[in-house]
Amino acid sequence: MMASGSSILSVYYYMGVDAVQESLLVDEGALNNALVSLSQALECDLGDSLPDLHLLRGRCLLLKGEEQNAADCFKRALELERPGSGDTSALRCLLEALLALFAQSGPDPGPAISQLEVWVRRAEERYAEDAVEAELRYLCRTHTAEVTELSRALIRGGRLDLVKRLLNTVQPNRTASKKVLARSMSI
Repeated sequence: MMASGSSILSVYYYMGVDAVQESLLVDEGALNNALVSLSQALECDLGDSLPDLHLLRGRCLLLKGEEQNAADCFKRALELERPGSGDTSALRCLLEALLALFAQSGPDPGPAISQLEVWVRRAEERYAEDAVEAELRYLCRTHTAEVTELSRALIRGGRLDLVKRLLNTVQPNRTASKKVLARSMSI
């Protein structure tokens, strides 16, 4: 009896998930097994249309140190997300991969910066504004040194839009503090 395309896809998907879970200790063999299973799942009829497969593949590639290939997977996962989706996992992973590419870029960070700018704009088209802001805030808080260097490079290059976005995410909400102050003065 021939298995259906979706059941084969499920088998490869779960093989990939199992291998990714095993690879948390960064076992090269488990990572390679996960990548093989995920590649096979992507070749199935519906495989290429599932953001989770691209996300898992990207995570494996990121663990292997293949940041650009991982970023490409995360980009595809982000493109496949439904507009307005609340799941920003692909965005978080993409921002971290692109920040790693920036950190490795050496004297010419231009291409990495351009990718970051483009994909933040695309994320704003796909997700709610507060969701993108939350992911940028998370990036700033978990990768402070790298984001500081990125901001310096953006300022040197006169590319201030992303710097403003990053600063706005870590800046305290001024309207809330003004309301509290106004309320305390009226008592």
